[in-house]
Amino acid sequence: MSAPGPWDPGLQPERTALAWRRLGLALTGLAVTLPALAWPSLGPWCLPCAALTLACGFVVLVAAHRRYSRAGAMLRASGGLALDGRLLLLVTVTALILALTGTAAVLTGGPKLP
Repeated sequence: MSAPGPWDPGLQPERTALAWRRLGLALTGLAVTLPALAWPSLGPWCLPCAALTLACGFVVLVAAHRRYSRAGAMLRASGGLALDGRLLLLVTVTALILALTGTAAVLTGGPKLP
């Protein structure tokens, strides 16, 4: 009988799920504050970006919960997790749209600092 390894195999999916949850909460918080930050320079044009960011935040939160709940069964059955790139693509496209919105807000004048 060998000694157990230095880590618990269930901790990695838990840490990954916590990281996805933090990202989902950050996106949701950014979506709520985005109209207040970008409204002076973009007006109502910032609302579609805020809505997309809010939707992406909710999708990330739901996906993190589902992935973590399935992680234990998948680890026991196959010895690993099958990763799907759709969630990463969604987050990447959302980050690109947020960057473009921020660039547009800065180029159109942005809020004036005292």
